[in-house]
Amino acid sequence: MAPLNLFVAAVTARRWLTLRVALMVAVLTCATTLQNRLHGQEIGQLVSWNQLETATDDLIRLSTSYTDALRDLKIARVSVDTLQTLRPNVVVTNLELQVATLNVEAAERKVKLLRAIAEKQLMAAENKLEIVKYLEARFGEPSNDNNLNDRQFIRAQDEATVQILKMILEMQ
Repeated sequence: MAPLNLFVAAVTARRWLTLRVALMVAVLTCATTLQNRLHGQEIGQLVSWNQLETATDDLIRLSTSYTDALRDLKIARVSVDTLQTLRPNVVVTNLELQVATLNVEAAERKVKLLRAIAEKQLMAAENKLEIVKYLEARFGEPSNDNNLNDRQFIRAQDEATVQILKMILEMQ
């Protein structure tokens, strides 16, 4: 639990905002410089779309792991509640109760960690969409139909990633 607490404490909202602002300034500065040097060229020639890719990991694996972690947490809590309820009438050892309590703590840590991962991935995906929208607004749509179709597909994929991550985080 200590490494997770240190990680969460080290990456405060203020630092994320500072990082986001710094990233936007760097992208804007770079894009403006490139626009001045390469005036009239397509956005795809200015910034590679692959460079804007965020690490979203495998969403299916993340959603499955998070769902399993939530289920494990609920089962562990039911186990502790059941042992505490049965304890006056049935022989329940302290060891059984301690093991059940440890299972709850482990499940809580897993849920907390997976949730933090999903939140950071959501933030990264939303930032990518912001940057892409800015670059499109700043430099316009490509003149080539293939590039336009590719960009529309990539944007749709990024928007779907954001929606899936939001759905994962809504799970209880």
